[in-house]
Amino acid sequence: LVAYCNNFTVKYFLYRLLFENTIFPVMGSAVSRKNMNVVLQEQLAKDPVVIYSKSTCPACIKTRQLLKDEKIPARFYELNQMTGGNDIFKAVTSKTGWSTVPQIFICGKFVGGFSELLALQSAGFLSLMVNECYRDDLY
Repeated sequence: LVAYCNNFTVKYFLYRLLFENTIFPVMGSAVSRKNMNVVLQEQLAKDPVVIYSKSTCPACIKTRQLLKDEKIPARFYELNQMTGGNDIFKAVTSKTGWSTVPQIFICGKFVGGFSELLALQSAGFLSLMVNECYRDDLY
């Protein structure tokens, strides 16, 4: 993927995501959130594309539409409509270091928010990344 990209910013982003997995700083989680972190890991393992969002968030709505337009199935967790949504959001922010939504994971890896998703789609890498998730399931 990285070799075929001409945009330096996207290339750097992809390189760090694919090879270093250190795009964003990971903050430590409290022991009291251990069970919620287990729930988070289970949610991320269920689907290739997982989005933590809020139903009234404009960027979250754009994320949903972009994925629908690209025909990419995704699991949305609407934090403002689910029991324990605040606790899940705390676990997500602890993992990613981000305090905004949407928070998008592909193949269990945090890729960012709507702007980062749009950059991946514009560069032609979004479908490739999602397809890698399904390919990894075969092995």
